Amino acid sequence: MHEFRAGDKVTHEVYGDTVFTVLSAHKLWRYGGPRGYLLETHTGGVLLATERGLSAAPAGFSEGDSAYLAGTPVSVLSGPHPGAGAFGGAPMYLVGYADGTARSVPAEELTAEPDYGPDAFPRNAQYRDKEGDVWSFTYLGTHDESGCAAMTCPGYFGGAVMLRRVVNMFGPLTRI
Repeated sequence: MHEFRAGDKVTHEVYGDTVFTVLSAHKLWRYGGPRGYLLETHTGGVLLATERGLSAAPAGFSEGDSAYLAGTPVSVLSGPHPGAGAFGGAPMYLVGYADGTARSVPAEELTAEPDYGPDAFPRNAQYRDKEGDVWSFTYLGTHDESGCAAMTCPGYFGGAVMLRRVVNMFGPLTRI
């Protein structure tokens, strides 16, 4: 199941398309241990819900909007469209990169601001840049002041490079 963080927008199957804001997450020992979330309604009320039935609220993007996909700027070309297959009906968007390429992505992967956190870039994965080089995260305690992780690439001889800089210089990065 997906873990949500404070500030995330979610929907609950019982309430249909109503969007809630996650205030906090807790382990509910009394109820058998599922993760529980304190949710805020649009009127300022709160409710407690378990992780069952929660899903990420669809991103609110329209054709022509600018967005970010794993830290890389993209343009929304169309969507949302109903997903299929592996995406289980999740809303999808067609996005375009600056180099003219395009791809379809789940709505939950698009953000309004660049996201360099572990949800957008899982630290145990490798990534291929636009030139075909493969980048991996380094765990030598190398982070910048904002906590952004560092990456290394066998073909890059400048040592560890902050993720933000890798995305700006060599992006888009594609998880492999």
